[in-house]
Amino acid sequence: MNASAADHAWRGFKEKIGWKRLGIAASLLIIIFAVTHLVRTLKGVDTGVILTALTDIAPHRIALAALCVVCAFCTLTFYDFFALRTIGKTHVPYRIAAMSSFTSYTIGHNIGATVFTGGAIRFRIYSDYGLTAIDVAKICFLSGLTFWLGNLFVLGFAWPGIPGRRRRWTCCRRR
Repeated sequence: MNASAADHAWRGFKEKIGWKRLGIAASLLIIIFAVTHLVRTLKGVDTGVILTALTDIAPHRIALAALCVVCAFCTLTFYDFFALRTIGKTHVPYRIAAMSSFTSYTIGHNIGATVFTGGAIRFRIYSDYGLTAIDVAKICFLSGLTFWLGNLFVLGFAWPGIPGRRRRWTCCRRR
């Protein structure tokens, strides 16, 4: 295939199909694959057992669990927002930072290789706002740092309440 034929084929692709349609088709194929796999995986699960187990749990505990999930996802949206402010990119609105953070964490943790998938998703979203790959790398680093500092903070509060902790560490105390 010579250069003019390749250029013609490329123009034909862009005019007739385009990247947007290709992306939609790929997304639909992934969704179909995921739903098919989920249906096959759940084929042997008895929904009656699950519903019975759920009715054994007090409704206020289910509501509290749902509230905790909502709060966790809300805090997830602030990781990128604070990282953007830290690197001085204040022109990116909260709704974009929230969408980027939410989608990159959700997709990245479900697909795997979060460093690569999350960074690619962030780059795709933030490049529309003029951010470079270096800016996105800084955001990924600061978001990860914020996440782990938060985990260490919670662990610090939880550590004294761990049952049996004193008994296990008595050998290390000064007498």
